[in-house]
Amino acid sequence: MSFGYIEILKYEVKRKKMTTMSRINLKLKHHLYHFGGEEMFQKLSLKCSSLLLLTLSLFLLSASIANADTHYARSNGVSTGTCTTWATACTLTYALTQAAAGDQIWVAQGIYKPSTTGDRSAAFNITRNVTIYGGFPASGTPLLSDRNPVLYPTVLSGDLAGDDTTDGAGVVLDWSDIVGSDNSNRVIYMQSSATLDGLIVTGGNAGTSIPGGGLYAWSSGSLVLRNMVFRGNSSLSAGGAIYIRENAGV
Repeated sequence: MSFGYIEILKYEVKRKKMTTMSRINLKLKHHLYHFGGEEMFQKLSLKCSSLLLLTLSLFLLSASIANADTHYARSNGVSTGTCTTWATACTLTYALTQAAAGDQIWVAQGIYKPSTTGDRSAAFNITRNVTIYGGFPASGTPLLSDRNPVLYPTVLSGDLAGDDTTDGAGVVLDWSDIVGSDNSNRVIYMQSSATLDGLIVTGGNAGTSIPGGGLYAWSSGSLVLRNMVFRGNSSLSAGGAIYIRENAGV
């Protein structure tokens, strides 16, 4: 009996191009009465509806993925354009303003700071559901397969003045290596769901009343962290490395 159902569905999809649910149901009813009456029609009509809804969901998901863009960031990037090639790579701060929900940001090896003017309140603000990949070579036009966060460290640093004690990659290895009180309060400020992959977050110094020196997750959405390193961040309030608001999800 399932063979008859499949054949009828295929026939209607080809003939009517899936115009409306009501038209398909009318045709199904006509054919299925021949097979088994009203009960069979109701059961298989429900299956047909579920199948069409699943097909529509997959179509919308595929369309969303197809429309997603990749933006590129380098430590010497610009603050203009759309950042959609390595040749036109932007600063990470600017790339975050260009990326729409569902987009990716590929970040090359280097040191990235939330502010170039010493503004401690500045952070890498993530306001849309994007995926950020670090660990790309600093030169050339690398592909995703060329990514290696260990060989090509991508460092998001709150050491705005450049006076902290760091390793060769610019990573503050311990909170006690933070010098003075001029570091970023927070390195990353999450205001949306997002995925972070292959980044080193360091040098955030939230002080006595602000939580989340490395990352502060405010959004009630989901936060996915992969291949991440948090080193040398501090907060005397809560969450030196990461502070996740009560309603946020990880």
